Amino acid sequence: MPRRVVRALAIVALLGLPLRIPFAAAQYAQITASPPLSADHWAVVAARRAEATGLIPGYLPAQRSVPRHIVGRALRQAAERAAMRSLELADLTEAWTQRFAEEFPEAALPAADGTELPKMLGSSAGLGYGLHEGRESPGIGEFPDSRTGSLPLPDRSSVAADVSVSFAVRPWMAISVDPHADADGVRITGGDLTLGWRSVALSVGRQPIGYGYGEGAVVLSGAAAMDRVQIETTTPLHLPGVLGYLGPVSFHTFLSRFMEERHVGEPWFWGASGSIRPHDRLTLSIHRATTIGGGPAPAPITARGLLYTFIGKHAGTLADQVVSAEFRYRAPTEELLPITLYLEWGAEDSAGSFKNVPGQVFGVLLPALPRLAAVGLGAEYARFEAACCGNPPWYRHNAHPGNWVLSDVPLGHAVGGNGTEMLVYTQADLLDARLRLDARAFRRERRTENLFVPGRDGSSNGVSGRASWRLGPRSDLMLFVARESGSDWAEREASVGMRVFF
Repeated sequence: MPRRVVRALAIVALLGLPLRIPFAAAQYAQITASPPLSADHWAVVAARRAEATGLIPGYLPAQRSVPRHIVGRALRQAAERAAMRSLELADLTEAWTQRFAEEFPEAALPAADGTELPKMLGSSAGLGYGLHEGRESPGIGEFPDSRTGSLPLPDRSSVAADVSVSFAVRPWMAISVDPHADADGVRITGGDLTLGWRSVALSVGRQPIGYGYGEGAVVLSGAAAMDRVQIETTTPLHLPGVLGYLGPVSFHTFLSRFMEERHVGEPWFWGASGSIRPHDRLTLSIHRATTIGGGPAPAPITARGLLYTFIGKHAGTLADQVVSAEFRYRAPTEELLPITLYLEWGAEDSAGSFKNVPGQVFGVLLPALPRLAAVGLGAEYARFEAACCGNPPWYRHNAHPGNWVLSDVPLGHAVGGNGTEMLVYTQADLLDARLRLDARAFRRERRTENLFVPGRDGSSNGVSGRASWRLGPRSDLMLFVARESGSDWAEREASVGMRVFF
């Protein structure tokens, strides 16, 4: 995003200029807060595909996870418009809305006026068995004499149970909590208190945060849950005056703190993402995240240091900043084959990295195939260059030996920095969306400065498959398998389970 655009947005915020906020249909307008759905939830994936077919051009989530009422609204709008496009799309989108209403019964009802609240929203419980062998976490340290390479983790094999419970306290207040129990004990894997006002929501709790359109991400992939406070737009804003030519605007920002053993000094962690859509087919975004403070020899957190961090200026050992710009274009080919092209281009901690040490994700999404709208295809290529020209290596910082990692998984792209990944995938919603399939295959090349090197050097190949079968209106049977292997190592994961909705 150009600096003049950023300055314009900042002026609007500082002066408190009025914003023109689009309201949805009257029966939905009263709902302004609901629990988030994760980026890999089938309904979020369906809404992404619907937007890529051109059915919901106003759909512009602020981050990868999306409030439940926004996803439901998007699927309803897609079903209303699909009838004018093709019978296959109409059948698919109608099946999506029906499946969504089964899982979240409140979605099929008019918005509550508050007289029947508080009330339980659509909730669920799951029971299953899973195993994960050959696990390794990214290493710690930046320089060769202190860099550990990948660190082995114990294998897991356990029966697990979880519950996801949500309540609407008021149309503008929602509460959710997700306890999980397995052989390691009982813990809260997610939960939120969300307050909504018009098109803006404030949330406090634990959820993953991910930025970017692709399957992989340069800044934040959403692989790890964070304890955070966040503010986001739930529906896009329209700026006043000449700024209205920027089109719809979405924004998200959060603050967290890393309180785990690998992050010495418990650094703070801040991030933000903003998107504009100057044309229905073109979306421009900028994503940022940074550690603040912490480390073995923590620098004092000063007002000047924070200002430098927030405006993107080098702040010495105070912060490790990762930033990316993203460009997405929906080609005018819907009548033959809908195509969305995207590019995310990022830098690690230094402006020169944009040119000398870029991190890039290139992708194409075909959300619905001709005469087979239930099936979508995608391909993606990611590349992270090695340090040079005074620019640092990806996802490492000399003052933060814990690196760009949380809960033993990379916060950024799954390849782990310096290296490449080629990914192909397919998503299908068959038999009136009762059967959902997701299959993918990838090839990775991890090079010298990768977070998993030494240990997982060189090439590896991986596959994964996920299937979900809706046995009835209130239950899903689920299966997941995955494997990645290199020259002398292999990681395997599998799970099977059932989920009931109430």
